[in-house]
Amino acid sequence: MNAMNAASLTTRLLCVAATSAALFSSPTPAADWPDWRGPRQDRHYDGPPLVTSFDPEAGTNVLWKSDEAGGISTPVIMHGKLYTLVRHKPGTKEEAEKVLCLDAATGKKLWENVFNVYLSDVPAERVGWSAVIADPASNTVFAHGVCGAFTAIDAATGKTKWQRSLHEEFGFLSTYGGRTNIPVVFEDLVIASAVVTGWGDTARPAHRFLGMDKATGEVRWMNGTKELPEDTTYSTPSLAVLGGQAALVFGSSDGSVWNFQPRTGKAVWNFKLSRRGLNVAPLVDGDSIFISQAEENLDNTSMGSVTRFRGVGSGDITPTNAVWQKKGVMDGRSMPVVLGDRVYFVDDGAKVYTFDKETGEPIGKPVKLLGTIVRGSPLVADGKLYVCSTSGWHVLEPTKDGLKFVNRMRLEEEDEVTASPIACSGLLYLTTGARLYCLGETMAGSASSGPANPGPDIVSAAAGGTPGEPAWVQVVPAEAQIAAGATVPLKVRLYDAAGRFVKESAADFAASAGGISQEGVYTAPTTGHAAAIITAKVGDLEGKARIRSMPPLPWRFDFEDIPLAADPKTGVVKGEPPLPWIGMRYRHAVREVDGSKCLVKVTTIPKGTRSQGWIGPIGLHDYSVQADFRAQETGVEKPGSPASDAPKSAATDADAFAKKFGNPAALEKARMPDMGLVAQRYTLDLMGASQQLQLRSWPPQVATYFSKTIPFAWEAGRWYTVKLEARTRDGAAVLRGKVWPRGEKEPEAWTIEGVHEAGNLQGSPGFFGNSKDSEIYIDNVFVEAVK
Repeated sequence: MNAMNAASLTTRLLCVAATSAALFSSPTPAADWPDWRGPRQDRHYDGPPLVTSFDPEAGTNVLWKSDEAGGISTPVIMHGKLYTLVRHKPGTKEEAEKVLCLDAATGKKLWENVFNVYLSDVPAERVGWSAVIADPASNTVFAHGVCGAFTAIDAATGKTKWQRSLHEEFGFLSTYGGRTNIPVVFEDLVIASAVVTGWGDTARPAHRFLGMDKATGEVRWMNGTKELPEDTTYSTPSLAVLGGQAALVFGSSDGSVWNFQPRTGKAVWNFKLSRRGLNVAPLVDGDSIFISQAEENLDNTSMGSVTRFRGVGSGDITPTNAVWQKKGVMDGRSMPVVLGDRVYFVDDGAKVYTFDKETGEPIGKPVKLLGTIVRGSPLVADGKLYVCSTSGWHVLEPTKDGLKFVNRMRLEEEDEVTASPIACSGLLYLTTGARLYCLGETMAGSASSGPANPGPDIVSAAAGGTPGEPAWVQVVPAEAQIAAGATVPLKVRLYDAAGRFVKESAADFAASAGGISQEGVYTAPTTGHAAAIITAKVGDLEGKARIRSMPPLPWRFDFEDIPLAADPKTGVVKGEPPLPWIGMRYRHAVREVDGSKCLVKVTTIPKGTRSQGWIGPIGLHDYSVQADFRAQETGVEKPGSPASDAPKSAATDADAFAKKFGNPAALEKARMPDMGLVAQRYTLDLMGASQQLQLRSWPPQVATYFSKTIPFAWEAGRWYTVKLEARTRDGAAVLRGKVWPRGEKEPEAWTIEGVHEAGNLQGSPGFFGNSKDSEIYIDNVFVEAVK
C-alpha cells in the first residue's frame, strides 16, 4: 500500500470511528439491544435506516470487524457496548469460553471475562452456543456457559459479581450437541434452564428452570415440565403479558409450549406440539403465540409444523386454543417474525414461508435463499427482512404476492453464519464463524429514541396492579447447600393467583431432617451427608425448600447402611444412593455384589449410557478421592455355545464367528466400560475398549487441551482401587492418579500425573461412567483433604 492510499485509509477509518461514536453518544438515548431478539424480544429494530449491502473484501459499508468476536453466538448491545460469548484462544492449551466486550461504535476491545470449560462433552466448535443477556437496571451481563458455568458480570468492568456451577450444583446436563439455553431477566430475577438430572424429586431428567436473584445468585424457585424428555432444548423464553399476568413462554424438551409465572415458576398452561423437543424461540404477539418445529407431529408421521395458538387459559390448552396450523414446514431453529399482517418462518433448508398471520393462508411461494441451511433468525428493519443462511446474506422486501430480494450475496466459506444479525443506532452487526462485522454508512442518521412496544420492564408494569389474596407460598432460598451443623435463614414470600408479590410472611415451619425454628432458621444435621425438605405453612397454603448438607472431610461410604428392598415392578432388590448426591439416583442403585453392598451404574436406563455425578460442595480443593471399581463381565458367548448369536450351521466354526462377530476376547474388551473418579473438575478415567488410563477435564478436547493418557491393561470382572488427587499451586492444578488391584498394597508411585497451568482450582468430587453393555460397580469411597 503506498503512502497516499495509507493516508486515505487512515482518514476514512478515523471518520468512520468518529461518526459511529457520535451515534452512541447522541443526547437522544439510543435503543439498546440487550437481548439477542431485541428490546421487545420480537427481532424488530426501530431506528435510523440500515445498509442493505456490504462488501467484505473491498470494505464497502464495513465500518469495522473483529476476528476475536467471531463465533456462533448472537451479540447484545447495552450503553454503547457490545457483548458476546465466544471461544477463548481457540485450538490452544489455554482454550476456554469467555464474554467479550467491545466498544459498539469502534470495535475496540474493552474487556474479557474468561472461564474454563470442564466436565462437558461439548466440542470446542460449539462453545459459545448460548447468548448473553444484558440487564440495564443492574448494569450486569449474564452468561450461561456450555458446561453450566453461569456468571454474572459487571458490564462496566468485566469483573465477576457471582458465579454458579449449574451442573455440579443442580445437575444441568451438558451434552455433545452443545445445546445451551439462553437466560432471561425479569425484574430482580435471572432465569436459566436445561434438562436437569438432580437429586430427590429432581433426580429423573426433565427440562427445569431456575429463578435466581440476579444480585446474588440465590435460588428463588425451581420447576420443570414433563419428566424423561426425548431431547435437550434451547428455546429462549419470551416474557409477555397474557390474560393480565406476567408470562414466561417457552418451548420445552417434552415437545410442548409452556407458560410459567416468572416470579414463582408456577405452571399456568401448556400446548402440545411435537413428539420431540422444541428449539425455536416462541413469538408472542398480543395473546397469540407463533411457534414452529421440525420434528414428528403428534397426530401423524408428517414432519414439521408452523402454528398459531392463543396463549390464554390454564392447564392443557391444546384441544381448545389452536387458531391455525400448517404441517410440513420444517423450521426447527429460526424464530418466526411478524411484519404488518404477515408472519414469516424460515425453514432449516433455507426457504422463507409467508403466511397471513390471522388466517394462516400462505402468501406466494416459499422463497429459496442461497445455501441449504439456516440456523439464525431474521431481523426486521425498515420494512424489510434481513436473513442469513449459513452461506448467504439476504435482504427481502414484502410484495403483494410474497417477497422479493433487495439484495443477496454468497458469503465466503469461513464466514459461515450461525448467529442472528442485530442492529442498534443505524449500525448492523453480523457475526460469522470467522469474525464480527459492523456494517453501516459513514453518515448514518440520529439515534432512535428507544422501544415503543412491550419489553421486559413494560411486561412487569403491565402485569402489576394491586395484588389479590395470597395464593402461593415461596420459600427462599428454594435450593441450598450448606455445611453439616450450619444454619441458613429462610424467608417466606406470598404471591397472589396472578403471580404478583403480596408480602413476606411468618409461617409454621417443619423440616424432614435437621431442625428449624419458627423464625425460619434451619440447622443442618451435624453428621453425615443429609438432605432436608423444609415445609412452610401459611394458613391453608404450603411452600417447600430443599437443603443439602455435608460435613467437612474426610468422608467414607461403603453403602452398608443403605436399606434394600425389592422393586415392585422388576423384583430387583436394591436401594438408593445417598439422597443429596447430584445426578446419581436416576442412573445408579445400591445392590449386593460379592456379599456386600455397593453402588451400581445400571445399563437399563433410557439415554443412560454416559453418567456423571457429584457428591459434595463445589468449593472443595486440594483433596483426594478413592474408590473400588469393577466392570461387569458382559458374557460374550464362544462359537458353538447354545446361547451364542452365531448361526447354527457350518458357519459356527471359529473362523466364521471371528469374521462375522469378531474375536470373542476382542468383543469382550469392546463392551468394557469407561469408569472413574472426578476431583476438582478433572476426571481419572479407566478406559475399557482402548485399555488406557486418562486424566482430563474437557473430554472432546484431549488432543489440544489438558490431558494425560497412558496405556493401562485391566480386566472386566476384577476389582480395582482407583485414586485421584487434585491440588492447587500458583494458579495451576496438580493432578495425580493411581490404580491397583483391590486387596493388594497401594503402590508408592503414582500411575499417571499432570499439571494444568490454567487449571480448575475447585470443584466437587464425583463419579464418571460410560457403559452401554456392562454394569459398573463402585464401593469403599474415601475422600480426604491433602496438604
